[in-house]
Amino acid sequence: SMSGGVSRAILQRAGAAMRQEALAKNSRKVGEVVVSSAGNLDCENIFHAIVVDYSTRELPGYELVMSLTRTCLDLANGMGHSSIAIPPMGAGAGRLAPTESTEAIVEGIARWSSESPVTGEDVYIATLDVQQETLRSFLESLIEHRVRNAYEKRLVAAQARVNELEEKLDGINRASLVEVPHPIAFIR
Repeated sequence: SMSGGVSRAILQRAGAAMRQEALAKNSRKVGEVVVSSAGNLDCENIFHAIVVDYSTRELPGYELVMSLTRTCLDLANGMGHSSIAIPPMGAGAGRLAPTESTEAIVEGIARWSSESPVTGEDVYIATLDVQQETLRSFLESLIEHRVRNAYEKRLVAAQARVNELEEKLDGINRASLVEVPHPIAFIR
């Protein structure tokens, strides 16, 4: 519908022709993405993520936003785009809490980037000027994910080192250790 939040702001700047082009495409089911020209905007395309089913009043959730994020990234990558701006999907007309939307988007970006061949694509977070709380949520989610990711990488590296040391220990002839004093003997 392009009636809420960032969607409405994009429509106002892109113009009615962009809206007509997007609506002319028959694929308008929840979970799908419709690609249109950018109208009056200074970009190549707009990716319209369908987040609300107005016939059933089904509202978006975390999994849907995460999936749509990945779909948008796949499409942008496949079309050869070098960047994409992603607004908080479902946080306008979809009534999804901006914090939940932003967490789902960050998780979608993280999963996509770990599973997909990236062609130098930059991902930008797009919010309206008045949405400082949404921007704060994006930043907090991104920082939390990066910290968790760095921690997990360190755990993997530490486990690999433990495995390496255990293999070396297994390779030592136990009989040759009889004459080596125990380290506790040197504690005073």
